[in-house]
Amino acid sequence: MGEESKEGRCYACGGDFPQSVLKRCSRCLLVRYCSRECQKVAWVNGHNKSCKPRAQLTKALGRWMDIWRVVLCHFAGVSLDLSNHPADYNATHMMVIWITKRLDIQNPPSPQMFRVTKGDVWPLILCDAMWPELEFTPAKDMGINFLRLVVVLEDWAGDTLRVRTSSWRTASLPMTRRLDKEDSKYFAENWLQSVQDIIEKGDVSVKAVYDKLHREAAMFSRMLGD
Repeated sequence: MGEESKEGRCYACGGDFPQSVLKRCSRCLLVRYCSRECQKVAWVNGHNKSCKPRAQLTKALGRWMDIWRVVLCHFAGVSLDLSNHPADYNATHMMVIWITKRLDIQNPPSPQMFRVTKGDVWPLILCDAMWPELEFTPAKDMGINFLRLVVVLEDWAGDTLRVRTSSWRTASLPMTRRLDKEDSKYFAENWLQSVQDIIEKGDVSVKAVYDKLHREAAMFSRMLGD
């Protein structure tokens, strides 16, 4: 599909236009406009308060990932349905989430600054092909208790702005692998809704709950000799 036939939406008037017509805000790179007039209207109607320089956006994304690190780590394991997959599935697959910046949040960093719009589990080979610049650790070099995650930040029109990856060593994976197969399947089928609900509410106290779960899982694994 050519650039002329692919359409996008103007943030100000809501009209659909060819991508070649739309111009991105050079300051935040989050929104696009069909004309200078629409850009001016949006600026005085609130974009002047939410617009942040691109460097600030990168920093805010890193802070947001730190805020939700424990929760993201927990669901990075749950999403893999490890009870129903080979032992090295955590090395060959990873959780991928797509997020957008909430334009109604004015004071970053905020737990609710970004909204999770979709998520999936992708094989390493696909992630390597999609984002070679991230230089993922080869599967053979990933430890059995490591997880990884990809976060894709998109703008209001669905174009990619940033891609970040993180990896963790977590002692909870042996316990996750021992989940009942039906329970593991159920949790894996519903992980995205759980992540969206938790982050949408912005209740960072939930992190303590998952942190406690991981500490108990680590103790359980040590008792079993893992």
